[in-house]
Amino acid sequence: MNIYGGGDDLSFTINNSDTAGVQSFSASGANDQLVTSGSTLDLSHTTVSGFRVVSTNAQGTTFTVSDLGTAFQIAGGPGQDTMVAQGFTFTADQRDTIFKTSSIEQIVDGSGAYRKPGLPITIYTTLSDPSAYMGTYASSLSDNGSVVGYYMDSNDAYHSFIYCNAAYTTLDDPSVGIQPRQQWIIARAINASGETAGYYSDSMGVHGFIYSNGIYSTLDDPLAGTQIYQDTYASAINASGQVAGYFRAGLGNLNKAISGVSA
Repeated sequence: MNIYGGGDDLSFTINNSDTAGVQSFSASGANDQLVTSGSTLDLSHTTVSGFRVVSTNAQGTTFTVSDLGTAFQIAGGPGQDTMVAQGFTFTADQRDTIFKTSSIEQIVDGSGAYRKPGLPITIYTTLSDPSAYMGTYASSLSDNGSVVGYYMDSNDAYHSFIYCNAAYTTLDDPSVGIQPRQQWIIARAINASGETAGYYSDSMGVHGFIYSNGIYSTLDDPLAGTQIYQDTYASAINASGQVAGYFRAGLGNLNKAISGVSA
């Protein structure tokens, strides 16, 4: 089937089911368009001329094309749109033209994947501490790219870590308890200097800590007390080494606190 549009301002809504049965869309009028709301539109067996192909999908649409003429008809839309060239490769000038005349953010062909110049590049890095037995959990990211978090080992004990320059450093405050269910340390925050704040448990309860240059400093808010359910939790640290957190002066009694301690 071939579809021809002979008027101005024509607009047809299409999807993959429609294009599967159409060999070509062509138009000779002004401002004619084919509109899709789908996350994909397969035009690999369909040619388009005269129509601009528009997406209304807010997340973006992946357009698959098999000829250069159809590729130049893709306009894209408000989302992050991708064009996939099937069976041919764009030249650098052709890619540049598509990026300049459409809202396509990424082009993929036989020579690789290309992002529209000037767009931010998002890179995902999976963190999996080699000492972890059941999960690695990231808590905070510093301005220089260091990550702190925690993991569980095979003995159900929690340890914290710093991930920097693709290497893991385990944090185990020497004051952490050694009895079952008392052995855990949770790193919650890190600043650009590598100073880390968090909290750990021992037989008496929960204490905040700062880790800096290999030295652990315990934080116990004087208003919290030292009896059961009287705990201190450090949860943030700024560039000056000031720590924010909260303490518990008794069961169900939570209070915010700011410490001026700088490790």
